[in-house]
Amino acid sequence: MSSTTFKNLKIGRKHRERGQLKNREHLGILEKKKDYIQRAKHYHKINDQLNNLKLKARLKNENEFYHKMTKAKIVDGKHVEFEEEEDDFDPKEYRRLLKNQNINLIKIQKHKDMKQIEKLKSQLHDLDAPRQNTNIIFVDDKEEYENFDLVEHYNTTEEMIQNKSNILTKQQIEQQKEQLEQLNSKQINQKVKESYMKLKKVEENHKKMERAYQKLEFEKNLLGKEKRRIKKYKTGKVAKFFSERKK
Repeated sequence: MSSTTFKNLKIGRKHRERGQLKNREHLGILEKKKDYIQRAKHYHKINDQLNNLKLKARLKNENEFYHKMTKAKIVDGKHVEFEEEEDDFDPKEYRRLLKNQNINLIKIQKHKDMKQIEKLKSQLHDLDAPRQNTNIIFVDDKEEYENFDLVEHYNTTEEMIQNKSNILTKQQIEQQKEQLEQLNSKQINQKVKESYMKLKKVEENHKKMERAYQKLEFEKNLLGKEKRRIKKYKTGKVAKFFSERKK
């Protein structure tokens, strides 16, 4: 890097503008150049907008017509645009669209509830049922199989062998002796109880969503444009709709 470039990169002192003089304080804060630039830009921007509008008004053809003029009027000297109601607006179709949106929302909620039910059932299955032993140990011959000792193999104690989910070695037991606590059966029972209550609540909500879904589907079909025939069931509470077969 040349000396000239280095000299240009060097940070120089900050040049400050002087403030208002003591004997002129009654006139207010002294305006700086940046304040003047901001004020001037704002002034010219408004001026340019007004000049453009004046030019537009001078060049306007009194006989020209736009379709948008039919949707606007002058109110208290101000130009106001208003929206006209569509002539082809169908309230029946509008209600049908709303029903369809509600059905989609209920479908999403039903899917969420089903996922939650599956998750809770799998958790409760793990809590209720004992874990299966999935650790497979291979030996070389029959003699080694007959004399095989799990305690010696894992270098642990007889009590720890029963805890199949997490078998700790003797060294790990010594290190974590103070931190290990015996499993409390009351805590497990409370956890299982809370999980079952939550599962029951989610299942009830899922049933409510299913009933609401069937009801909205029924109402949507009633609002449909196609002619449909109702097939009656002896056991079913909700009527099923089928498209009419045309020859």
